[in-house]
Amino acid sequence: MMHYRIVISHGQTGYIPKFLDVFGTDSNILFVFDAMTDADLHLVQSAGIPYVCVLNEGNRPLNRNTGLRYWEQNAAMRDDDVIEFFDGDRIPVKYMPDSVPDDWDVLLYTCENDRRLEKLKIGKVTTNVLCNPFYSCGFAMKYGAVKKIYGMNDGSLFDESFTQWGCEDQYLGVMCGRAGMNIYLHDGVILSGKVGGDEMSHPKYRESLQHYVNRLLEKNIFPHIS
Repeated sequence: MMHYRIVISHGQTGYIPKFLDVFGTDSNILFVFDAMTDADLHLVQSAGIPYVCVLNEGNRPLNRNTGLRYWEQNAAMRDDDVIEFFDGDRIPVKYMPDSVPDDWDVLLYTCENDRRLEKLKIGKVTTNVLCNPFYSCGFAMKYGAVKKIYGMNDGSLFDESFTQWGCEDQYLGVMCGRAGMNIYLHDGVILSGKVGGDEMSHPKYRESLQHYVNRLLEKNIFPHIS
């Protein structure tokens, strides 16, 4: 089983060395930039690690899909290989990804301050619900599970029509839930920072939420309300 890592970065130059401190330079780690700076370029080239640039600034689904396509083109991935996705400001403060049940398809990594844990326990969770706990700041997915989503989501893992902040991960969560995947909220990997509870502080969140509902209706998908 191989791990392939994708870090999407937007104005987060100072975090690049922190990821390399955790994973090292020889760790199948890829940085995807959508607003690359000279400092970013210097850091990745000096470390000799792969990177790709995306021209559409701020489209997180596109960034993650671009990173995934890079590994598909440059590595002979098998179904049991693991793809890990990280936002560029989410450094693992604990990293024990293998402390999981044998039957997992998706691992949702937790954060130091994680609002999901106010309602949910560590372990298997359900994501075929409208307000589901699938947050994309850090998660792992087996490549075989990724390919199942391709068949449901027009050949992509993330829906690139989500161009504003939020809800692209919840939409993927519904897809994974409908596919019958085993999804675990996992504290073997804990990321820095806070997650959850800040939705309304993002000015474009309402637009994303409406788009989320529209996409479900277009696909004739009706998840549970809660």
